[in-house]
Amino acid sequence: MRVLARANGVSDSLEQKTFIQTYRKSARRSVDVIGDIPNFDEYTDSDKRAVLEGVFGVTEQRMNANGPVWVERQFARRTRLHGHSMERGLTPNY
Repeated sequence: MRVLARANGVSDSLEQKTFIQTYRKSARRSVDVIGDIPNFDEYTDSDKRAVLEGVFGVTEQRMNANGPVWVERQFARRTRLHGHSMERGLTPNY
């Protein structure tokens, strides 16, 4: 998992669960209470800005210069791309 985190530009300082732990929690039909799998639909504008700045390195000046629509698009694009690349890394090649 650390290799995938580094490949996708995520900090090593994050506490990472094993694949089995994450799979078991995601396979449950209950709501994810622990927070291993973030629900990006519930993120506020300030949460999105914090993720763009902290994880992806986008400066506050750039976000303010481009406006809230740009922030929404960048957040959606970047989280979608990283999600897809991590899914590809976990899927076996047949």
